[in-house]
Amino acid sequence: MPLQIEYFEGGVRRIWKPFPRQEKFLSLRWEVFEGFYGGSVGGGKSELLVLIPILMGWHKNKYFRGIIFRRTMPELKESLIPRSEEIYRAEGGIYNATDHIWKFESGATIKFSYLESLADARSHDTAEFHYAAFDELTHFEEDEYTYIVGSRVRSTIPELPACVRSASNPGNIGHGWVRSLFVEPDREGLGDTIIYDELTKTYRAFVRARLTDNPYLMKHDPNYINRLRRLSPAEYKAKVEGDWWVFAAQVFGEFRQAHVVGEPAYA
Repeated sequence: MPLQIEYFEGGVRRIWKPFPRQEKFLSLRWEVFEGFYGGSVGGGKSELLVLIPILMGWHKNKYFRGIIFRRTMPELKESLIPRSEEIYRAEGGIYNATDHIWKFESGATIKFSYLESLADARSHDTAEFHYAAFDELTHFEEDEYTYIVGSRVRSTIPELPACVRSASNPGNIGHGWVRSLFVEPDREGLGDTIIYDELTKTYRAFVRARLTDNPYLMKHDPNYINRLRRLSPAEYKAKVEGDWWVFAAQVFGEFRQAHVVGEPAYA
């Protein structure tokens, strides 16, 4: 299936195609239950989560159920939902603004939802999703993610894989558990290392994103990377280089692999 989408934005015909790093993430085989695209800002991560069901043609299957999460509803309304309107409407989708659900001609649906607490995760207790996506994964607590991934994502339809795809920058409340789950087993994030989880008998993979991977941003706003130099050195490394081993806005200005006797250990 060709990995491109044609749509109209402001009456102008546009064609979306993945750049190489996005294509690497899209090429993860579906046996990889959890895929994580993480790193710098501007890496084209968030829109990829919106586009995956369309690129894969799942929206043409009447049984398909997908869900895309952000931490809060205002964040969804600010970014992901407007982006979905450009793409999903061109694919025949009709948006229910009350329930935040897109319904396609086939009967397939894609829902936008938020998780501010474990109670929000449990509110999906009777739902079943073939595809769950978490935008800015480090904004979530681990138990919120684990509950959805562990109990709500499944499939009995051979042509619809059960899978989870997420994206995020380093930092925020979930930095530690996301780094431990995805980044530490494959620090380079080339997408070639498949991580096997002995407990769940499933596979995970990490694809690292850098701002310079996005040729469209570098072409149309080449000075953006320079403006980011006004950030603190630690935050610059996190947001521009996608460095998961710096801890912006925390007590220590630098990170050491070696533990010094008497200081608190990072868990």
